[in-house]
Amino acid sequence: MAIEWIDAVTALRVGIVYALLALAYFLFARTTDTINFAVGGYAMAAAMLYATLTGGGTSPLVAFVVAVGLGAVLGGMTETFVIRPIASKGRDEFVVVLAITALLFVIQQLAGFVFGRRAIIGEPLTAGRVELAGYEVSFQNLLTIAVGFVAAVVVGLWIGRGRSGRMMRAIGDNEQAGLTLGIPVRRVRLIAASVGGLLAGLAGALTAPQAGNSFHSGVSLSIVGFIALVIGGMGSAYAPLIGGVLLSFLELGTSLIFGSTSRDYFLLAAVLLVFIARPEGLFSLKVRTT
Repeated sequence: MAIEWIDAVTALRVGIVYALLALAYFLFARTTDTINFAVGGYAMAAAMLYATLTGGGTSPLVAFVVAVGLGAVLGGMTETFVIRPIASKGRDEFVVVLAITALLFVIQQLAGFVFGRRAIIGEPLTAGRVELAGYEVSFQNLLTIAVGFVAAVVVGLWIGRGRSGRMMRAIGDNEQAGLTLGIPVRRVRLIAASVGGLLAGLAGALTAPQAGNSFHSGVSLSIVGFIALVIGGMGSAYAPLIGGVLLSFLELGTSLIFGSTSRDYFLLAAVLLVFIARPEGLFSLKVRTT
């Protein structure tokens, strides 16, 4: 079955959201050497906050800013109160991952308590639709694609050329060398974690007007973001963008051929295939040792 262009627009919108989640993972992994499975929880909390605020009469723009800010706060708090204290005691990475996974479920339960346990949907940031080639496309879809893509590119440029971005890469490659050079490791990690949380919050706020948001959706968001990171790899700040979009189009193709119920099976097969065939992802990380 051929993929019509309107399906491709939807897949691109979903892929951009996956890419933002994957990029959040990327920032945590590059600076703290930790896979932060709570990323999906940040996005879920931001989405539910946005939907709750707009449902109560708050301006969508104000709700959007507040929801994205919540993601940034959660990311910064995770680094400050979970990752840093555990790492300072010399615990191995497994302990950190367990603590972060527990944090994901804590966020979900708190979201269920605060926002309710029923799925809710927010008001769109921008109303209206435009007809293109015989199909109607919502401005919200176009806005999600544009804002998400610009955010991913800006963060990529920051990592590659910004001063704090270069310091982030330096401590990710060799933390001890970074300390020797006088890099403020704690501050750089806090910045990276906050930006990672912001990206996850952005993903949640952008999707809040387009799908029902439930307190238990944090796990599924964490999974798709992680798979997008696995596909793209850690070799470039733009790798998560490619991984997210590719994952979404693969999902679309699978659904059209085998039906929508095949999605979960496909996700499992995709990640297993990548781990077997190319565990470093499409773009591998290269670190200079001399």
